[in-house]
This record gives sequence, structure tokens and C-alpha cells, in this order.
Amino acid sequence: MTRAGEHVEAMNFKTGKLAKTDVSRQSMAMTGQSSCASMSNHTKERVTMAKVTLENFYSNLIAQHEEREMR
Repeated sequence: MTRAGEHVEAMNFKTGKLAKTDVSRQSMAMTGQSSCASMSNHTKERVTMAKVTLENFYSNLIAQHEEREMR
């Protein structure tokens, strides 16, 4: 289980490599403190990682699409 302030690895789909991500910074930015008061820390961490993974996937998908258009 990850803790706030730890770095976790998320797949970069553009390069096919793992990249380190700061959980605490993204957790605060994406989930907000007041809206998650009733959730456990484990659930908050899982939600954060799902969001990070989805954001990375779609960001990389857009980048791949732009690269393919340039070819």
C-alpha cells in the first residue's frame, strides 16, 4: 500500500516504460480533501492510482495520435 508522499510507478503507454509518479501531489489535486472524508485511506489511494493511470493512458493516446498524423 502506498502512502502520501511516496512515489509509485505508472505505465507510460507512449514509451512502454514505467514512470515514477508523486502520489501525494496528485492525490490532493485530483480527489480534494473535503469530498473524501468518509472513504478509507486505502480506497482514496486506489482511486488516485486509477485516475493517474487513466490520465496517463489518455494523455499518451493523444500524443500517439498527434505523432501518427505527422507521419
